[in-house]
Amino acid sequence: MLERRIIGIYTQYCNAELEKVIDAAKRFFQEHDIETTSLENILQGQKAEAILSLGGDGCVLNSARSVAHKKIPVLGVNFGHIGYLCSAESNELLKALQALADRQYTIETRTMLHCDVYQGKGKVWESEALNEFLVGGSNRTVSLEITINDQKFANIRSDGILLSTSTGSTAHSFSAGGPILTTDNNFCLLAINPIFSIIKSLILDTTSVVSMRNLSNYAFPFVVADGQRDFQLKENMLAKLRQSDYKANLIQLGNRQPILHLHNSLQRLIARELNGQH
Repeated sequence: MLERRIIGIYTQYCNAELEKVIDAAKRFFQEHDIETTSLENILQGQKAEAILSLGGDGCVLNSARSVAHKKIPVLGVNFGHIGYLCSAESNELLKALQALADRQYTIETRTMLHCDVYQGKGKVWESEALNEFLVGGSNRTVSLEITINDQKFANIRSDGILLSTSTGSTAHSFSAGGPILTTDNNFCLLAINPIFSIIKSLILDTTSVVSMRNLSNYAFPFVVADGQRDFQLKENMLAKLRQSDYKANLIQLGNRQPILHLHNSLQRLIARELNGQH
């Protein structure tokens, strides 16, 4: 009996252009005897060998984070802006579809973060993140007690604190002045606009556990996962961050040099903005 092949198709925001792209992808897979399904169905238990993500980096982040526990790989085709996490551009859609049909690709595993939020001794929220966790987003400066591996590091007043993976070091952390991590063995702890702080960023081993307690009784920051999921920290609540038990699985087409890819992605973004394309 022939193996039943199923590939998921996911996009966050569907417009007329993407509707045509989705229809074209479904027709292509149908011609290759491959069924298609949705991310929602996969999360409800349907099996799939891969997910085709049509959008930008946010689309890849959401799908890869959502199915990391199922070890399903995600191939991103960029219909967004930078598309650093995408393996193909929109004009390479056919190449991406053919690679999925032929199973001609490699899978790159990426370290993720896990966060538990505690009020007293009780856990009130948890989430995974592929790029980073931000503790911030208040309209006022926040005061956070930072503990690393059960040792108090500092009380930092700032606009927020980021803990990013190597994947996320090219995203929000990079925009805030953080370094790019070229290996998957480190996290970056970064203070955004710190007040009276000598150290703005730290490179940590991925075995590190970082806790952030909200000391503010006037500002209530959010714990934000990849800019997509959040929970508000009230006074004295604790966010405990560590390496996730799961890995994100991203499909790569050919050999990719991360720093060169970032450089080229930024060049494409600048060109699109100058041409008025959004």
